[in-house]
Amino acid sequence: ALLFILVFTWIAMRVRHVLITRVFSIGRLPQKQRETLQSLLLSVTRYAIYIIAILMVLSNLGVEVGPIIAGAGVLGLAIGFGAQTLVKDFITGFFIIFEDQFSVGDYVSINNGQIMGTVVSVGLRATKIRTWAQHMVVIQNSAITVSQNYNRERMRAIVYITVPYETETALV
Repeated sequence: ALLFILVFTWIAMRVRHVLITRVFSIGRLPQKQRETLQSLLLSVTRYAIYIIAILMVLSNLGVEVGPIIAGAGVLGLAIGFGAQTLVKDFITGFFIIFEDQFSVGDYVSINNGQIMGTVVSVGLRATKIRTWAQHMVVIQNSAITVSQNYNRERMRAIVYITVPYETETALV
């Protein structure tokens, strides 16, 4: 039975990798967004398969898994209350990546101009922005309320040029 569980876990890991990779190769998501979501989904499914396999092995060894699951539920509830900001960071980060609000290399303004600079990395928990003065600013995703992306469609360049007053307007 233990050997069957280990073989089944190995097969499930292979199948989930192939399945997730093929699903994302069919989709029309941009490459950065696709890679981020694919790695996130691969990570979540890996942990789920490992936890299920461990519980099945323990059950076959004669260990009662009911109290373990109940304890995990209570522990999860306690951690959930203590880590509300962390959960908000992950959820907000997921939607920033999923909605493609900004990507690495974009020039952005966060929270009505409080932070302006080039995005260095976008993660599930935090976003790193390099300012004009070359400072690295790490902002938690849950703290991002308003973001402006200056690298998207319908852009116009505003260039200030100083010319003598006497110059004809047509020449300028």
